[in-house]
Amino acid sequence: MNRRRTYNPKMVIGVTALLTCLGLSRGECRFGFTGNTLSSKVSTNDLVTLGADTMRFPVFWQSFEPTKGAISFTSTDTAINTLRSQIPGVKLLGTIRSVSSWGAPPPPDPPPFSTTTSSMPANMVDYTNFVTQLAQHYAGIVSYWQIENEMDSSTYWTGTAEEYVTLLQAGYAAVKAADPSATVLAGGFSTFALRVMIGDANPSNAAAIRSFVNRVLAEGKDHFDITDVHLYDNYTLIPAKVDFVRNTMSANGYSKPVWATEIGGPIGGYTEAGQASEVIKRIVLALASGVENAFWYSLIDVPNQPSIYQQTLGVLSVSLTRKLPFYAYSQLTSRIADSQFQAKLNWGTGVSAYR
Repeated sequence: MNRRRTYNPKMVIGVTALLTCLGLSRGECRFGFTGNTLSSKVSTNDLVTLGADTMRFPVFWQSFEPTKGAISFTSTDTAINTLRSQIPGVKLLGTIRSVSSWGAPPPPDPPPFSTTTSSMPANMVDYTNFVTQLAQHYAGIVSYWQIENEMDSSTYWTGTAEEYVTLLQAGYAAVKAADPSATVLAGGFSTFALRVMIGDANPSNAAAIRSFVNRVLAEGKDHFDITDVHLYDNYTLIPAKVDFVRNTMSANGYSKPVWATEIGGPIGGYTEAGQASEVIKRIVLALASGVENAFWYSLIDVPNQPSIYQQTLGVLSVSLTRKLPFYAYSQLTSRIADSQFQAKLNWGTGVSAYR
């Protein structure tokens, strides 16, 4: 049994509704999780208490089709069926990664094949066949598909902006042909790239990063339904990062919803209480800035990472004990789910309040 813990958030929130995302009065929730979301270890009680109804999971081409033509959905089917039994009506977002030793081999110099780094498919027909079968198999089950993750970073994508737009176009067309009701997200822009775009970071490759992000938003605009931002680093930069994306879309003659499929913190000096405070501050700031669905990373702590920051982003510990951020997140969803941001309130110095 989990030991009950209490948390009194320092962040004050003005709310217009006290609605829950789960249970009898279910509505359009704006809260999700990324990371370990298909883990069968998490209890139904914990999932329901958290109050998130959108779960993002990775779809590595290599895992589903290790050799050409040999596609299997069995293990993911099992995990999805378990999650759907725990949260009836849960919404699912699959992030499709062009990671395949045979279908998308990376450039020969460098890097070597990586199980987490995507590359341009050697044959686009093979890629679109995979995406088509994927979307067909999960039609009516997975509502959202995303084409790649942090493609502005060489950690996750070895190709160019032009190649990514080509992949986005092909993936979008394949998903829509297989399941017209599905919604397609562009890959999430990394928090570092967004820092560059708002002038908070100026690395030696800043010009290349700016070119990549601007090109995707300009040339890819007809090939996604929702854009995505990842919000780590300094939480006070969240409004500027979201504004940049919204303003850039507007400058290119369009407007689309903005989601944040990865939000996490703190960035230093870790304590559970500090992380709980960060849950409130980051998600509220994201929603107040115009983000329509906010995903916390991660559901469970991730061990074997190089820093305490990366290891402890979960709301549940590795042993599945509820951490203080668990209670902060569940209180947040229970109080402002289905509400809409109206205004920032002036409640004095040191207080951030919203209606």
